[in-house]
Amino acid sequence: MGSQAIHIIGIGGSGASGVARYLKTLGFIVTGSDNDRARIVELRKAGIEVADAHSPKNIANPDMVLYSPGVYAANAELAAVKRKKIPALSWQDFLGRYLTKRPGKGFMVAGTFGKGSTAAIVAHILSAAYLDPLAILGVDDIAWESNLRAGVGQAWVLEADEYNRHFHNYHPSYAILTSLEHEHVSTYPTFDDYAKSFREFFKGMHDPKIIVAKRTPSIDRFRETLAGTVMTTYSLTDDADVRGTVISQDVNGSRFSVAAPKFGVASQEFEVKVPGYIHVENAVGAIALTLAAGIGAPAANAGLARFKGLRSRFEVVTTGPHTTVFDYAHTPDRIRPVIAQARALFPGKRVIVLFEPHLYSRTRQFHKEFMTVLGEADRAYLTDVYPSREANSPLAKEVHSKDLVDDANDRVQYVGTLAEGVDAVEKARTERDMVLVLGAGSIQFAGRRLAS
Repeated sequence: MGSQAIHIIGIGGSGASGVARYLKTLGFIVTGSDNDRARIVELRKAGIEVADAHSPKNIANPDMVLYSPGVYAANAELAAVKRKKIPALSWQDFLGRYLTKRPGKGFMVAGTFGKGSTAAIVAHILSAAYLDPLAILGVDDIAWESNLRAGVGQAWVLEADEYNRHFHNYHPSYAILTSLEHEHVSTYPTFDDYAKSFREFFKGMHDPKIIVAKRTPSIDRFRETLAGTVMTTYSLTDDADVRGTVISQDVNGSRFSVAAPKFGVASQEFEVKVPGYIHVENAVGAIALTLAAGIGAPAANAGLARFKGLRSRFEVVTTGPHTTVFDYAHTPDRIRPVIAQARALFPGKRVIVLFEPHLYSRTRQFHKEFMTVLGEADRAYLTDVYPSREANSPLAKEVHSKDLVDDANDRVQYVGTLAEGVDAVEKARTERDMVLVLGAGSIQFAGRRLAS
């Protein structure tokens, strides 16, 4: 590929940063811009030149420009790109085109949530099976200390991001469906719109087109709409082709067994060294997919032994008197199990939540659901909404976290900025409390202060 120059607008994004690192390993000259200072520091350490603000001056004469979904149309750099007639693509479009030409088979994890951890576990299992996969995640894998595993084998692993139908850019041979709950309402006004997009993704898969799906009511109904498509099912609670059973769990991880007669596994014990029922579900899904791909249980066991979790995916940052857990949960359907898991793993402790709502559209759409689920904590503090790609949306003047609190019980309180939220939690917490820092925006960086 030579020394082509690629500039990435929004290079600090969760996926874009992994793509940037990967392009650099391929020999591209990579530059970028972003205002996410934490990620900028990491990219600069990797030898990538990153500007800390968007400006037309950053667009010299690259051969191509890639951009993140959070970059809005009026971005000054995009305008300069158009004037100079430089080829420009979303990084998802570019990566999809590149992977189509790359030898090997693709493994992807689709679903409303659970994508990151499941994809990482799949990558660890493939690595243990000596397939040396390429893997690009939307969050750092703790064992890799990166969101990139730059393998050169003939397998690749990605999360299937459904926002703006980005996952239609990819054509894997193997896929998992972890969950199916209405999300990304700006792209999909109705659940039917949302489900239709997943159907299109699965129809676009390449042979052998092996699909594994978790047993849930919504996914079971969805499977009925895929005429002629055979899916292997997995579950911890329902009858399924691959059935997991929790044996024990604590703050250090979980032991569980898997029965998969369809693949010649009568009963096999596994261990995941990351706490939480959710991680067991994701591990069973990953095991189901790799078994369906012809990879045996020994490689699954070895892969799980290497998996240490992901940043902000029920990441237990501190324990003891000031127990703090970070999680990416930013939808009501995800926040509820995280609160329940915290109560199960830390019995006797009050659960305090610091939550940064993500996107004005999501906050408005699920107003009532947010207030119900946050009220299940002993205390919840809400910061201002993190706008992301909706920074210039008219909704910025219509939606505010204060409105959510008005309809909640008295255990939910609006605190303002992230710094003010951290201050409020520090003042309120006692040794009998555990704190959940939840959100998909900047809260994970601000919340590090609570773990110090």
